[in-house]
Amino acid sequence: MKIRTLKEFKCLNQFTMRNIAKEVHNSVFRENQLHFFNYFIKHSDRNIIADAPTGIGKSLIAIQIGINLERPGTVFVVTPTKDLMKQYERDYGNLEDVMLLAGKNEYKCKANPDVTAELCIHKPNAPCEHNYSKTKDSCEYSKKINTFMDYKVVVTNYHMMLALIKIRPALQWGCPLIIWDESHKFQDIIREMTGIEYNHTRACRIIDEDLSQTIYKYFQNTEIPLEAIKTELIPYSEKYNTKEDIYKKRWIERLETQLHYRIQYEYLPAEKYEKITSENQREQCIRVIPVDYTTLSRSTFMEAAPQHLMMSGTIHYPQYNEEKRLKLIGKITGMDMDHIYETPKKYRFDESKIIKKAPHSLSIINYRNSRDYKDFKHSYSPLLKFLVNESRNTMIHFNAIWQCKNMVMALKDVGYKQPVYNFHEGLNNTETKQHIKKRFIETGGCIIGSSLHEGIDFPGEELEVVVIGRSPYVPRNEEDKYHPGTKSNIPNKIRKTWNGLEQRGVHDIEQEEYRLKTLQQIGRLQRTATDTGIVILCNQWTIHKDIIKDFELCITL
Repeated sequence: MKIRTLKEFKCLNQFTMRNIAKEVHNSVFRENQLHFFNYFIKHSDRNIIADAPTGIGKSLIAIQIGINLERPGTVFVVTPTKDLMKQYERDYGNLEDVMLLAGKNEYKCKANPDVTAELCIHKPNAPCEHNYSKTKDSCEYSKKINTFMDYKVVVTNYHMMLALIKIRPALQWGCPLIIWDESHKFQDIIREMTGIEYNHTRACRIIDEDLSQTIYKYFQNTEIPLEAIKTELIPYSEKYNTKEDIYKKRWIERLETQLHYRIQYEYLPAEKYEKITSENQREQCIRVIPVDYTTLSRSTFMEAAPQHLMMSGTIHYPQYNEEKRLKLIGKITGMDMDHIYETPKKYRFDESKIIKKAPHSLSIINYRNSRDYKDFKHSYSPLLKFLVNESRNTMIHFNAIWQCKNMVMALKDVGYKQPVYNFHEGLNNTETKQHIKKRFIETGGCIIGSSLHEGIDFPGEELEVVVIGRSPYVPRNEEDKYHPGTKSNIPNKIRKTWNGLEQRGVHDIEQEEYRLKTLQQIGRLQRTATDTGIVILCNQWTIHKDIIKDFELCITL
């Protein structure tokens, strides 16, 4: 039965399809979600990129489509972060049709609960007593990796998806659809997966120093025969084959993969750098980034399923028509998409009733020198004066963790009376972040972080003020007049990313990428079309270039 109208879809949803909104949240689908379902059904044989604002309910859409897809096989929902996987686990982990499949280090070994499955060897020559079988009590990871294709929907991450495709060459025959969540991260994830960062100092502690030096030179140029290096690595691969040395074993395996990447892809010139550890030790490193890592997407991901759905939080490059946008996305990600779905304007930030302010008084922030706490506190004094008397729940975004720490100290110094939470306190891992989020929702106050716009679901009613501090921007064609010298201080890693894109024919998208990141931060405030609140944007450059429109330039807050 083909569904062509919202009315027909609602009838099907009520009598035929499983209603995940009702089953999980005891609610109904919102109008904008039904609008997208109808679009997906009309284009059910095409690759779609769906731009839906933060808070629109993309996770629910993904699970609803996956469970009700009539085509046989497992539907994969792929996320870029552990935080997003935890969110899926919290909301949909109890559905019998849904499996959440993470990496080995996320599961405990049943034989020894003190270690993860990463340390538990499941191999014929060294089997764990809890290796998967239909008759024995299995480790959780062992069971999942052997049964995931029996589920209707599998939620996993980008790295695991690549591993599954390599492990199961026939995956494409049983996978009718892959849904890429937070797809604007696709470029960064693939670059990270194919990029190479080799730590010579650390390697010397694992393998022979002379061999490490040979590999170090190999990543600078590929004149040294690959097979010669691989032959020299064999003794180490055989040596590190116990549970105690499993991390070294994984390091050798990762190194072998990177050696192949260095042959497979064309890389930009190598960049040498020194990494300073927490013990203030200097480590000799090298980094190379591929020019065309999109080959991996085309040759691997696109072949893994006949249909793909990429879901993003904001519009991709709206200044272009659909044809040009699709070509641009293809050049950046390597994913050949057919259609772009856009959520109706009334659900977007530009059409909302949220108050938007950009204070002139904060345009004097010297970003390069404000690492010093006294300088930081002085620069943000206008914002601190506003916040000290603010009783509404507030979220503050920054570009770096050190800024978050300084703002926590500054709020306490000026007498801010509400609870203050630093999203990067403690171990800065997924469990800690989820705990901090829970405390913030329970008590209110102010939460501060540099990654709050990615994969952390804060209910809209819990937030009323969003402050965006100095955000990352990479100017190329002109100087930032509010922050002289920024152009000459672009990190090499970011600079080489833009250079690699330009070699693939992608030009002048920095402003749009910056706009996307900013809208992701703002999206934590606007969950529905009727949400109200205030957004304070500290970066005057954004207003000057009209990247985020309709902000009120004000002397005071």
